[in-house]
Amino acid sequence: MDNYKIVVKTFSGLEDVLLEEIRSLFAKDAKKINRGVLFKGSIKDIYSANLLLYTAVKVLIQIDEFKSTDKVSLYAGAKKVNWGQYFTLYQNFAVDTIGQSKYFKSRQFVSLVIKDAIADQFRDKYVRRPNVKKNRPDIPIVAHLQNEKISLYLDASGEALFKRGYRQNISEAPLNEALAAGILK
Repeated sequence: MDNYKIVVKTFSGLEDVLLEEIRSLFAKDAKKINRGVLFKGSIKDIYSANLLLYTAVKVLIQIDEFKSTDKVSLYAGAKKVNWGQYFTLYQNFAVDTIGQSKYFKSRQFVSLVIKDAIADQFRDKYVRRPNVKKNRPDIPIVAHLQNEKISLYLDASGEALFKRGYRQNISEAPLNEALAAGILK
């Protein structure tokens, strides 16, 4: 299946470096966006992005996009997603909101409304709801605000990719690996 809309995030200023990395490895149609690169790809491309990209910070899979200017439309937009397609009642989840909107002053509020919509959808269908786990959830969900546009993503990386665990000794102020790779390229 090659129809996943994939967003790979990086640091501001490294978008061109990341774009070239992605194009050289697997996605010729990739395009630069603010602090990242967007392309369509397969599940293999998602795994490859997590494993092979030096300047990537996060790999996100877009699952929906809608417009919202208030709590009611935010809740309705989040609830219309078929969440059971992405995880089960027995997995836990968390919603992290990034970006900015003149309609929503608090990102925490947006996260809570989306969390409620997801939980209510499961409750309506199964009479139970999945648990929320803020730290290391089974299913990390990212909501990206761009004024009235809300994009919902599954976080395919979990921890930021520069925390891949290969550093044995951590000094007081190490240089972030993704940033270092971008500087060297």
